[in-house]
Amino acid sequence: MTALEPSLLRALSATLWLPRWPLGTALIIATAAMLLALWTGIAPWIGLWYAALGTLIAFRLALRADWQRSDGDPARKWLRRFSYSAFAHGLLWGGLGAALAHDNWNVFTVVLVLIAGMCAGSATVYAGWPPAVASFLLAAIGPVAVSCLVRGDAASVSLGVMAPFFAFNLYAGALRACREKLELLRKRAELERTTSELAAALLQTQRAEAARTRFLATVSHELRTPLNAIVGFADLMQSEAMGPLGSPHYREYVTDIGEGGRRLRRLVDEIVAFARLDAPNDGGGRALIDIRVPCREAAATVARDATARGIGLTLLLDETVPARLLDSAAMTRAIRHLLENAVKFSERGQLVRLVVSRREGDGIEIRVEDRGIGMDEVALAQALLPFRQLEETIVRQFDGLGLGLPLARALVEREGGRLELESAPGRGTIARIVFS
Repeated sequence: MTALEPSLLRALSATLWLPRWPLGTALIIATAAMLLALWTGIAPWIGLWYAALGTLIAFRLALRADWQRSDGDPARKWLRRFSYSAFAHGLLWGGLGAALAHDNWNVFTVVLVLIAGMCAGSATVYAGWPPAVASFLLAAIGPVAVSCLVRGDAASVSLGVMAPFFAFNLYAGALRACREKLELLRKRAELERTTSELAAALLQTQRAEAARTRFLATVSHELRTPLNAIVGFADLMQSEAMGPLGSPHYREYVTDIGEGGRRLRRLVDEIVAFARLDAPNDGGGRALIDIRVPCREAAATVARDATARGIGLTLLLDETVPARLLDSAAMTRAIRHLLENAVKFSERGQLVRLVVSRREGDGIEIRVEDRGIGMDEVALAQALLPFRQLEETIVRQFDGLGLGLPLARALVEREGGRLELESAPGRGTIARIVFS
């Protein structure tokens, strides 16, 4: 046989030593008892044969116990031992057949059928290791064939000549079965290896996910805490609750500080939200909601910035839209990103509209319309990519990280909807959130 890797040798050894030898031993003893019942003239040496059979059974059981204690290593040593025990087993039965060929022909024919059946069985059971098959067949059939040839009569000679061909056919079948078993063992080993690798990769992914969650929680806390303080104190100073600031320049500085803090806090929120999109969505935040509620909340958040930019914000909410199982916080964030984009890319005096309407059946459409700068097809595709800006020049006209539309689309898709964009340069943009 060709050289086999150690893991495959151990698997082969297991297929030979692991089968239930006590059951096989009981079958051997039952066969011997049947032979004794058929015996018409018990020869004096039959007791010795039974003693040898018992010794062989005990020896093979002891070998099996040693194999289990050693965990099958080294595999080649245990495969050799199995071949030796198979040879001894076959020799015991072959010797019995050879003796009976000269002692009692009638009983010999019965024993010959038993030996033929045991040879066929060994070719099947030992098929994983052809040397064991060859050892058993040689020891079991060789003495019987020689004894038949020595007898000299036509029937005996015929049996003696046919015996090697019978053994050859059994061995050829065992080789074919061995190749199939080896292929099966290889596939099983490959499957176990792949399963182990996938389990290790899954564990590594889970650890990485846990580390990322801890990192995001830490970053969110460490950045938001000082930013909240900056924005809070800026608003307090701007209101002059503790006394007048004095110089008008201070009011401008405080306003800039507050706006900068709020802008930075929004950027931190966007980065953290985008990083969390890869986490599995278990649907824990979903509930049956009125979609108009997150629309109003998102509009209220954007209204201050729209007013400061001189942009109108109008809501048209259909009263007949059905309730739907959605994550209200996710929908509020998605709609807010669309409104912020519409306000950011609109010019002073223009109008942004938020329209909620019912579609066919229980479908819902949330539409954000603006008459801003608009986009061509290339820019529209880029706008849906994270960290991309519509205008990437030396001096950027618009602030932000370019996460608004990618975040909105990801949030909508996680809720089972889709985001559609329609735009043209100079004519504005229409963003639709559609739930069928």
